[in-house]
Amino acid sequence: MKKNYILLSITLTIILLFLTGFSTTKSKADFIEIYRDSEYTIYSSRESSSSAWIKWQYPTKKVKNKAGKYIITGGKKKLQLWKCDCYGRNFDVPNMIEYDRSGKVISSSN
Repeated sequence: MKKNYILLSITLTIILLFLTGFSTTKSKADFIEIYRDSEYTIYSSRESSSSAWIKWQYPTKKVKNKAGKYIITGGKKKLQLWKCDCYGRNFDVPNMIEYDRSGKVISSSN
């Protein structure tokens, strides 16, 4: 239930950003932080008046494996293109790219 509220608040924040627009001094490639917690941080970059790139960035963590050695996990990024229909109150994610912590593409979809 808590995840539904988080997703709803993220969606409403993105729609609010579309309605109010971003600062005119920023270029399209600039991302602004719109949500942060211990699991991930979400950034947004406006593509047009009805679409934006959303970046989900997961932090790296140092954890012990079964052998007792410390290893680094996490650090991946997801980049999604969100297209919003404010009047129809819906959105679509037509493109998604997932990167590992070194920047290599893990997966992509249309």
